[in-house]
Amino acid sequence: MTKPIERVPADANAEQIEHILLEDGAVIIDQLNSEEFVERILDEISPWFDRTQSGEGDWLGFKTRRLHGLLAKSAGVRENVINPLILQVMDRVLGPWCDRYQMGSCSISSVGPGETAQELHRDDLMYPFSHPMERIPHVTTFWALHDFTEENGATRVIPGSHRWDDERAPQTRETVPAEMKKGSVLVTVGATYHGGGDNNSSDEWRHAMYTSYNLG
Repeated sequence: MTKPIERVPADANAEQIEHILLEDGAVIIDQLNSEEFVERILDEISPWFDRTQSGEGDWLGFKTRRLHGLLAKSAGVRENVINPLILQVMDRVLGPWCDRYQMGSCSISSVGPGETAQELHRDDLMYPFSHPMERIPHVTTFWALHDFTEENGATRVIPGSHRWDDERAPQTRETVPAEMKKGSVLVTVGATYHGGGDNNSSDEWRHAMYTSYNLG
């Protein structure tokens, strides 16, 4: 049986979060952002997001909207990518493997009612390294801009899968949903298998902000 995703409060320290990440490959920090701050981000990006079309493929989703170029669109997003606790975690997890790390990507995805589950995948496949490995080249943060529930397609994760080799294929039955309140953040290392879940709700769009950090 897959273990649940461990969660910590917003006042947890970077050392505690690092320990869980290295052990499980994933951790949830509960309500690191306030609901007011989340609403500010949503308000700032709404002029662009309201015009964003759904994807046209299995990977991008047929009922999922994605918005990029966020740093130019929202001062709140610019503040969020340098969240002090997140950067302290990156200092500890990525810092030992490079002179400096960098932001890799920043986007918002909104999973609509009826969307099917995304293929389970690792985010560090751009690197020519075999798994498992001691080096961590990539870390992803999934910020809940809406409550994440199993019904509305919360990201599904396999804690511990960062220790798997490249021959082992992930199975949906091994995943657990990253259920969390608006303002919370799921942090995963790049080798952890995950994917967006089925949105089985009747009318909820599950909004999330994705920000990755990787070796410079």
